[in-house]
Amino acid sequence: MEKAKELLMDLSNKLYDVSYAVGYMNPSYFSRQFKKYTGLFPSEYREKIMAEKGR
Repeated sequence: MEKAKELLMDLSNKLYDVSYAVGYMNPSYFSRQFKKYTGLFPSEYREKIMAEKGR
């Protein structure tokens, strides 16, 4: 999931691209696994990053 977090920090990456890059063929399953690992869905994680960067 660390690799997924890095990829999600690049806002140009789409969720399905990130999920495939880290080995999940189903983006919705990836989202659920990401939430189990980080406590946030990928979209929430991106919003948090954007808020921290002041975007």
